[in-house]
Amino acid sequence: MPARPHPPTMRALEHIAHDEHAALRRAVMTTIALSRQPRLLTGWLAVPSSALSLAAGVPRPHRWVRPHGVQAGPLRAPAPRWRAQQHSRHYALRASASAHEEGLGQELCGRPARVAAITDPHLHFWAPSTHAWLRAVLPGGEAHDGPYGRFAPIARPYTPAMHCAHLAPFAPLTKTVYIQANMHATTGSPVAETAYMQGLADATGHPHGIISWAPLDKPEEAGAVLDQHAKFANFRGIRFMLDFHPSRPELCQADSGAYMADGGFLRGLRHLEERGLIFELQLCAVQLKEAAVLAAKLPKLQIVLNNAGFPLKGEFDSWRAGLAKLAANPNVACKIGGLGAYDGGFDLEAARPHVLACFELFGLERCMFSSNLPVDLVDWPHGPPSARWDTYLAISKGAGLTPAQLGAVFSDNAVRIYNI
Repeated sequence: MPARPHPPTMRALEHIAHDEHAALRRAVMTTIALSRQPRLLTGWLAVPSSALSLAAGVPRPHRWVRPHGVQAGPLRAPAPRWRAQQHSRHYALRASASAHEEGLGQELCGRPARVAAITDPHLHFWAPSTHAWLRAVLPGGEAHDGPYGRFAPIARPYTPAMHCAHLAPFAPLTKTVYIQANMHATTGSPVAETAYMQGLADATGHPHGIISWAPLDKPEEAGAVLDQHAKFANFRGIRFMLDFHPSRPELCQADSGAYMADGGFLRGLRHLEERGLIFELQLCAVQLKEAAVLAAKLPKLQIVLNNAGFPLKGEFDSWRAGLAKLAANPNVACKIGGLGAYDGGFDLEAARPHVLACFELFGLERCMFSSNLPVDLVDWPHGPPSARWDTYLAISKGAGLTPAQLGAVFSDNAVRIYNI
């Protein structure tokens, strides 16, 4: 039986994957260079030296390196001997995180674009070597038997090439915004995440915007951290997760529900406001009304609500009431994505009233669709990632959006809000 032709688009993705490996070394060296400047980076640099070897195609034992005072020798990778066929084939095969993504190459070549272009304002590029919590969710890891154990199937590298492949059946992906994924817990330094993602962007073109983390609850430290983040061209703002539910611990990302009422946290947010940066607001639906009060205190701060406030099944009315309070603040925009993340993912009919409520309350000019990939690979079981965007388009067309309005919610609004 003759071998199946290799789709040209997948061949192009292999070249991108090659560049992504090269970006590992670039990002590490950028971080090392920063560490040699006083007070820019502290603690352990959590990009393993094996990452440098991977960029060069040469195996090396996994070990950690300390930036301050380290000798240059151990950080030098051997002369590049890129095993193009082996590694690019590996990444092409791993571009799918579930069985329904088989045949992706054919989809890339055969389906017309649904809209002119996508700008995705919410995604995560990661790997277990850089985002250590991913190792904990694997079988045998300390978090595998908890709520985060569901992430075990996606606890592996997720790269720009993979992301382009997942969305290509719907429309061309033109720009992206990386949202922090707790890389600072691995590195001990918030700035390392920005440095790493800037290196990835310089090598591959993605992401165009970087949302990182800073200790906003410690305003005496936050300002200096923000100034160091700002040294990187693609840095746009901060996400400090506030998700807290009084009776559903599996929904909690924060250790307390008191942050929004804390004066110190408010001062931390003012550092963002003063610098013209974005605050990514992630919380539970029960916190929306409190967030509305907080947003009113910071009228010049651009706030972007993540995942439409995580609506839950059976709680539409209370979610909509809280969303209306928040949307009354003109400085708040809404990312529509990850709907039903904790309830098996909303299909077309379940998603429709939630999408339409966002359109109505925020107005189309403050709404933008987002993928929440690779998380959606496990949180939305109704088809491949492109199919979820098909549901967004069906709802939008059903609401009578014009081509210009479709362009706004699928791309232009995100470009404007994130200044990318």
